[in-house]
Amino acid sequence: MSDASSGDASSASRAIAIPAHSHCEICHKAIKQRDRFCGSAECEQKHQQNIAEKKKAMWKMIAIMMGLILVFTVLNRTDWLV
Repeated sequence: MSDASSGDASSASRAIAIPAHSHCEICHKAIKQRDRFCGSAECEQKHQQNIAEKKKAMWKMIAIMMGLILVFTVLNRTDWLV
C-alpha cells in the first residue's frame, strides 16, 4: 500500500503547469484570460441570439406582471359594486 501512495505523490510533483486562461462562454474552448469568446463568428452570433432571447423573455414577464396588476386592481375596485 505504501508504494501506491508514494507513486501518487511523485506523479503530483511532475504535473504540468497550465497557464492562466478562460473559456469561451459559448463553445467552452480555452482562450486568453481576459476574453469572453473564442473569436469565432458563430459564437458571437449565438451570444447575440441569447441576449435577444433574454430581452424578449424579460419584456414578456414585464407585460404579464403589468397585466396581473391591472386585473387585480380592477377586481379590487369592483368590490364595492356588489
